[in-house]
Amino acid sequence: METSCPEKAFNAIEEASVILESRGIIDRQFPDLKQAFSNRIIYETAKSEKVKPVVLKTTLNMPISGIEGINQLKPDSPAGIAPEINRAYFAIGKCLYLWDYVNGSNDMNIYEEEDDIVGIGFVRPKPDVFNSDKVYRLLIVSTVSQVKLIAISKDATDGIRFHQTDTYTSTSGINMKSIVGTSDGRVFMLGNDGNVWELDYRQTEGWFTGKCSKRLHSSGIFSALFLSVHDPVIQIAVNEAGRVLYQLTEHSHIIITYLGKNGQDYQTITTYSKSCESSRLMCPNSPLINANNFKIISIHPVSIHESRSYQLVAITSTGCRLYYTYHQHGDNLKSEDIPSDLALIHVRTPPENTLPNQVFSKSTYKDGFLALVKNDQQKESVFTICPDLGKLVSTTLAGRPSLTEFVDEITVAGKIVAMSETSSTQSQVNELAAHYTTPTRHLLVLTTCGLSVLIKQRPVDMLFSLVSSSYQDTALRINNFKDFFDHFGYSNSCAMSFGLVTSSIPPSGSGFKLDTSQPVVSQTLETVTILLQEFSRLLSDLPSQNQQYTSRHDGLALFIYRTIRPIWDKPLFTEILNEGKNAYINAIKKGDLLNIQIILKNLVTFIESHSAIFPKNNATIEEKSIKNMYELAVYLIEAVAFFVYLIDTGEIAIITQGLKTHSKERLKSASLKQLLTTTDGRSLVRDLSGSLIEYTFKKQNYDTEYVISILQQNCGSFCDANVVLLHRATHDIHSARSAPGSQTKAILNSSLHILQKIAAHIPAPSLAEIAKEFTSQGYPVYGVSIALACAKARDPNNTTNELTKAGYLMNDTVAGLFNAKQPFYDTVFDILLEVTRKVSISSVIDVKKEVYSAAFSSDDITFHHYMYEKFMEHNIEEELIKESPSHLEEYLNIHPLSYKRLRVLAKYYRKHEQFEKAAKAYITLGQSEGLNNQTRFEYLTNASICAKSVTSPAKQYEMYHLLQTVSQLLESIRE
Repeated sequence: METSCPEKAFNAIEEASVILESRGIIDRQFPDLKQAFSNRIIYETAKSEKVKPVVLKTTLNMPISGIEGINQLKPDSPAGIAPEINRAYFAIGKCLYLWDYVNGSNDMNIYEEEDDIVGIGFVRPKPDVFNSDKVYRLLIVSTVSQVKLIAISKDATDGIRFHQTDTYTSTSGINMKSIVGTSDGRVFMLGNDGNVWELDYRQTEGWFTGKCSKRLHSSGIFSALFLSVHDPVIQIAVNEAGRVLYQLTEHSHIIITYLGKNGQDYQTITTYSKSCESSRLMCPNSPLINANNFKIISIHPVSIHESRSYQLVAITSTGCRLYYTYHQHGDNLKSEDIPSDLALIHVRTPPENTLPNQVFSKSTYKDGFLALVKNDQQKESVFTICPDLGKLVSTTLAGRPSLTEFVDEITVAGKIVAMSETSSTQSQVNELAAHYTTPTRHLLVLTTCGLSVLIKQRPVDMLFSLVSSSYQDTALRINNFKDFFDHFGYSNSCAMSFGLVTSSIPPSGSGFKLDTSQPVVSQTLETVTILLQEFSRLLSDLPSQNQQYTSRHDGLALFIYRTIRPIWDKPLFTEILNEGKNAYINAIKKGDLLNIQIILKNLVTFIESHSAIFPKNNATIEEKSIKNMYELAVYLIEAVAFFVYLIDTGEIAIITQGLKTHSKERLKSASLKQLLTTTDGRSLVRDLSGSLIEYTFKKQNYDTEYVISILQQNCGSFCDANVVLLHRATHDIHSARSAPGSQTKAILNSSLHILQKIAAHIPAPSLAEIAKEFTSQGYPVYGVSIALACAKARDPNNTTNELTKAGYLMNDTVAGLFNAKQPFYDTVFDILLEVTRKVSISSVIDVKKEVYSAAFSSDDITFHHYMYEKFMEHNIEEELIKESPSHLEEYLNIHPLSYKRLRVLAKYYRKHEQFEKAAKAYITLGQSEGLNNQTRFEYLTNASICAKSVTSPAKQYEMYHLLQTVSQLLESIRE
């Protein structure tokens, strides 16, 4: 960090954090999609290929053996895509075909079973059955005779291996056609009998059960038979949390089953049978919804990232979307809330040009993005709908969110067999917040020719496409980008621009990478820089209560906020039990920390090297705010380095055991934001760095220079030479308590000498603890000395003495210096107060004189005045009169004179035999308002005594008139 004074740096960080939070509200208040629903449904198409939300990225050709096999596929044969293992699959008779589409394998892996395969599923394993460090998925193969489990593990080269297990069970003549799993490892199967079954497996056999078994889930044999005959279940789906199971029946009824808070129950809540009737009431004039053509083809559980107001979306064969809530009070639900009912709350019909006889099949839906297979006589295509984020944000900022959606259609080669989104992306509706380097959503479309890869373009991807198509003439074609900046907003667009200039994406090399964006080359950087120079000067479109900033400022704030948000509010540590004691390990992955650090480093480099965009004179409020954000970015880089080094030691649990008890308690919930921007958080960071330093000292046999070298190289300012020396000195001060008496003073002298060298870098809370320890060991002068040294280091030229000259009216610079010094002033006063209130014995009196002498020998006039004010506040001003330190009379005479200061001033003059001044002060006191006669009489009597004590012949005439005035005032009291 550039600022040498910790207080200045922390102030800058706190102010920057406030700015980030204020600008980040645009993301935190991003609407739940239900808030944007209305009866008027608006669709639009993108004007240019570059800004289409969905585009075809590539087509991967399937090996010949696979094409031959997939073209024999029957309508009810298992087929699909397993993105979690990067495999496409389908089954022909007894053979299972697996195709590694990522590594471009020219051969299909074919596995043969003894019987015909009727169902395939890829699920998470239970955590306590298989080796969780190796097995991360299960392949479940259902044949006409049995259901078997195959374990899947990753190998060292990022490939996968399949492992046969002895875990299987009989199907009892029921073909399990569809298989889904929960996040906890439960497995549900849909049989061709129209019922839902659960596959249970365990490590060992029981008395009456094998290692694997199945059970029918229903309320009874009769109901199961009745349902399967009259209205069989045709699809099952589980929500993201694994707490709710949805079932879709042949007659478009929906069954809700609650799996319990622990995910291990099975409680049928309701069956909803009014989808068609309710949809017609909501859309009475739509030809796409009527009793003759109404058919729900798929159901899709909704994540809380999309909405807390609805939990399920159903898709009809005519392309309508039906939105359901499973709670009567559907807003702001928690993931563990128990479903109570099911109700249809909204219907979105497809574009008006959709014909009633148009048939859609095979759908995917997640976070507002719908993909359907559109079936025509001549061809099949992928029909997509997704939100227009630019209009959604602009209408939200205007106070009324409104949902407009992009619609598009993409033709692919071959007959579409299956569709699935990639699993590497934590998707979100608000893709404006996505950094360019984070994985983009991809839609994988398996066809009879191969795999078509569609990319869901985020706004930042669109900007990259636009920039990449512009070459040397960007400055001349600047208006071509204006539409983009207008549409998404100037601050958002500038934030995206910062995302591009901070992207470090190496060329992908050979091999297809689904989750890698195109590299940002130098020409792209130059173009984006020109855009920033042009558009960042315009006023921000984000709401602001006080200061109006430019898009440069708010775009930067928004970009930093979005970059650090994944780790900003999350606890850094999680508690574990280590050798019977509570300790902590990192709760955030090292890779996530390093990725954010790289982005911030690139940002800092960009700011430092582009003075045309970021002037360095800090002359305006905006420039100062940008400087604060720069300081925050630098500090975060060092913070990440510190925490990554903690992780790299491999002994976080041991290091955290060295913390104080109260620090351990706070560490349980401390987020990065709390640690870096709050007083308590910084105190905890000091404790944590101290524990790391002490751990390193022990490992390196207390070699100070070597410890400094290691920690400064790896942890930056968190453990630089100053921090290490501060820790060492503090440690020695505490150890002096147990040292022989002859060595105590030498140890404390040595520690004081070290502290004086690093005074500018000692935080006020640490100094307060050190001074308190010095005082408790009988060396309060040392505490005063180092506190004054710290204050002096922050203002070497005593600039705050202007306070006195300006009558306490400070400019920003002087006020900042005073605020930086004030905590050290307070530490000195605490010591003075302690020695003042001690019992008056000779040894203590001697110490008191030494402490007063050490304190009031300072040449800092502001310090003197501040001390005198504190003495007055604590009613120990008599001590000032006794000691009569320098600048006291100057302080007492500051106008306007207060009653209390005037009283002390009168006593001060009298003690120093300045009787004329004392007499005048007492007369003024005697004329003060609100006094009782007794007090007024005492002041006037003292005035008389002092006037009579003036012996100078030249003053006698003046004193005569003064005594007459006193006499008249006294007479008025007697009357």
